[in-house]
Amino acid sequence: MNPFSSVVRAARVVSLLLAGAPLLLAQSAPAPTGTDAKKDDSSSPQQLDRFVVTGSYIPSTETAVEAGASPIVRLDRKAIEETGYTSTAELLQTTNVANANSVPISNNATGFTPGASAISLRGLGPEATLVLINGRRVADYPVGAGGSTAFVDLNSIPLAAIDSIEVLKDGASALYGADAVAGVINIRLRRGIDGRESFVSYGDTTEKDSAEITASVVTGKTTDKLSALFGVNYYHKGAILNRDRAYSAVPPFLSTNSSPANLEVSRFAVATALNQSLFAPIPGVPSNAAFFFANSGADVANNGLKPASGYTYNFDRLSTYNFNETAMSYPEVKRAGAFGSLDRKVFGTDNVRAYADFSYQDVKIENQLAAAATGDFDTPGQVTLVIPARTANPILTIINPLFGIVQTVAAGSRVPSGTVPGLGTQFVNGFVQRLAAPGATNPFNPFNQDIADGSRARLAEFGNRIIQDETSATLFTAGLKGENVAGRWNFDASISYSAIRDHSDLRMPSATRFNEIVNAASPIFDSRNSAFIGTATPYNPFGYYQNPIATNSSAVINYANVVAKSLSQSALAELNFVLSTSELWRLPSGPVGLALGGDFRHEQLDQNPDALALAGDLVGEAAAAQTNAQRKIGGVFVETRLPIFRPLEARASVRYEKFFSSHREATVPKIALRYLPFGNQLTLRSSYSKGFREPSLYELYSSPISAKFPIEDPRDGFVEAEQPITLQGNRHLAAEKTDYFNAGFVWSPTVRRLKGFSLGVDYWRVNRNGTVEADPQGTVNRAFGLVPGGLAPGESIFLSPDGSISIVNAVYYNIGRTHVEGFDFSGGYQRPTDTLGRWELTTVWTLVTRFERAAVAGAPLVSVLGQDSTGTGDDGYLRWKGRVNLSWIYRNFDVYLSGAYTDGFTDRDLSGNPYEVGSTFITSGQLAYSFRSTRRAWLRDTKLTLGVRNLFDVDPPRALGDGGNSTGYPGAIYNAEGRFLYLSVDRKF
Repeated sequence: MNPFSSVVRAARVVSLLLAGAPLLLAQSAPAPTGTDAKKDDSSSPQQLDRFVVTGSYIPSTETAVEAGASPIVRLDRKAIEETGYTSTAELLQTTNVANANSVPISNNATGFTPGASAISLRGLGPEATLVLINGRRVADYPVGAGGSTAFVDLNSIPLAAIDSIEVLKDGASALYGADAVAGVINIRLRRGIDGRESFVSYGDTTEKDSAEITASVVTGKTTDKLSALFGVNYYHKGAILNRDRAYSAVPPFLSTNSSPANLEVSRFAVATALNQSLFAPIPGVPSNAAFFFANSGADVANNGLKPASGYTYNFDRLSTYNFNETAMSYPEVKRAGAFGSLDRKVFGTDNVRAYADFSYQDVKIENQLAAAATGDFDTPGQVTLVIPARTANPILTIINPLFGIVQTVAAGSRVPSGTVPGLGTQFVNGFVQRLAAPGATNPFNPFNQDIADGSRARLAEFGNRIIQDETSATLFTAGLKGENVAGRWNFDASISYSAIRDHSDLRMPSATRFNEIVNAASPIFDSRNSAFIGTATPYNPFGYYQNPIATNSSAVINYANVVAKSLSQSALAELNFVLSTSELWRLPSGPVGLALGGDFRHEQLDQNPDALALAGDLVGEAAAAQTNAQRKIGGVFVETRLPIFRPLEARASVRYEKFFSSHREATVPKIALRYLPFGNQLTLRSSYSKGFREPSLYELYSSPISAKFPIEDPRDGFVEAEQPITLQGNRHLAAEKTDYFNAGFVWSPTVRRLKGFSLGVDYWRVNRNGTVEADPQGTVNRAFGLVPGGLAPGESIFLSPDGSISIVNAVYYNIGRTHVEGFDFSGGYQRPTDTLGRWELTTVWTLVTRFERAAVAGAPLVSVLGQDSTGTGDDGYLRWKGRVNLSWIYRNFDVYLSGAYTDGFTDRDLSGNPYEVGSTFITSGQLAYSFRSTRRAWLRDTKLTLGVRNLFDVDPPRALGDGGNSTGYPGAIYNAEGRFLYLSVDRKF
């Protein structure tokens, strides 16, 4: 018989109430000490407290009496301040339970979410990590990670507003929702301050290129009946350029989207330009090559006017470009906002309070990428770029694939049966035509051929691509809560609304305008035409960017550059209710506790690109589309705490959730045991839970999103580092199903010699079935039969005339299984002394012993542990991650020192051989002095802190990514900050 069946039946009769509100079954209280211990009476009723957790991170370690049935890490305000971090996202990414597949702040401009950040618990992706604020869900970022994966933007939650952060490290779907499969991050905002606090901090790198200013003011009032708080915050951090760090100035991967351009030309056009016979040798290319590449040379003599005899010819694209000369590795970030709370007793009682919380944050992030990369001039789904031939009657070619014949043909000829277009040629209504507009010419083109097809260029003279994201995040909650009503009941009823709005501006060249500025016959160069732009000279694309061409005036550059705007918004409205008691009835071993509740929420997503993006009229970018989707979800839960006998406690919970839009439903249980065999010295614990993740709105409904991603062609092993791809949602996705098991102990001996010592070990295991993912490499492998399955509906691959892959169109689908397991370790020692203050040493580590995935349903699991998780060396599935912390409090001084270890992983070098990315141990620390009893009033209650992040200026380890890494280091794990010094002042009034 199913052990959860009775609980399931109970849950389904509960009315639609709250899941995941702040009032749940309390964890055991800390052990009483001193005189309080004598008053302890285990038979007395236990008061159900708020769901407040304690854990084993900075600065204290989890003790046996504090340890709950589920492993939890808690960072209080002091712990947050000691880390020296000023960003919520960067702080959480340092935790030992965060692993591969996070969304970083730095090195994310080429991703889909340059204005946001998230972490990935256990390496299962941000979509498997549920982020709550004050125990409630908030709206996801309106653009998904990887284009289509839902996550909460941590970058829009200021540290100044946070009182504590709790990380629940095992599955919590039964309480918080069916998608809390990898764990829960609960961020509690500040409240209950009586007085004012001001904080200001200034810091900079030792390179003096990323100054950081953080400031906040919080004021509050607390009385017997009322508690109110209001705060404002400001943050600004400067950008870091790749070229300003030796390890990223020249990346392993140099782009073939280059200047001088790699131009695909035909032997017919080159032979004519060289004034030689078709069969005469051309240096650098085989005698039977009909199509190949030409570039004008990266030299100071290249003024864009070289004749064809001055070009270099080769079967490959030889011209390369270092995009890190101008690109940012860390964006410029500005954040400002306000937050507050109000709590008041109502109805003339001390038991019932009305409350409200709000937060508003405006975040501006500017990323700059190198100048636009065209990709293949002719890429399906994009506006074809064409540089017109020297004359209005260019050389046209056709190909007969059956016989391998390439020949010239006159414009206007009927298309011969069985042929396909060659370079510079298209078929229109059964007739052969040129690619460029009729009459188009470019006087700087040394070849009488319309240049397009597999040609690639870097439009360096048009300036950097500038991505400006402004994100506005709003959160409001209002509710009514009661404590100890009728002597035993607590309740909390609330309504909440959150929304996050992203306005993105992308400055780069328009594809159709590029085609105009290279066409001398365009009306924009005719002074008699109203479209005249102020110059009669077209753009010359045949030069070298480090030798600017005088005739390429600002008029043509300004005309071609446009600003594409997009507006995306995600909103979440939620109704919640929870009812709980610590003593439903009493057993001989103690009281039985109960909590039950439910929620109903409405999610909405709107993505609205402007006309330029919808038309695919941006150089190197595929056409975007609008996305408008919504769904409604309701759920109920019940949780019980059952004291089986005095040292053994059991907890069981179950949640039923219904997805009204997809007509799916899920019932997910969780059971947990907590056993104290030796009083308060040792806690044994274990938990088991199931999860059910409904695909996000992005995964289901997102429109095609374009990117450039390394793809290996399985036919010959060639890796195209900048392969154009698209990712698209799939309305036929099934839900993911998971189960999570945890077992461990926490030992805190009470014997004199070991007092103050604590040790904890937890084993955990996660199984995930039907993982939703878009895998362009997998699409290619299945298309060419490297792995079984074939192409899924909506997937496609297009080939260029030369047979190379032109574009990969991938679709989100349920790829298979993921199995992850490992151990968490924690330890600590506290020693208070009479003469030397209080010392504390703590450490937390995570060891992943197994990380296996099956890329296709039904395929065997394959280990990826300790390997590159991106294909580019930017991230990896790490075996070890840990931290050691030492703190010393002496009189008015507070000294803190920490070391963070990040394991390495196996990458591939430029030849495709295994390459080991090194591990790092980064030391940080701070010295604080508090003015407490000073006679100077202006110094009283002031705290000065001098700190350093990365004390020894450790560089990130080298990464190559099989020649596809763009920074020279794992950019999703590390940033380019280096040693960072800061000074802060904190004053209480």
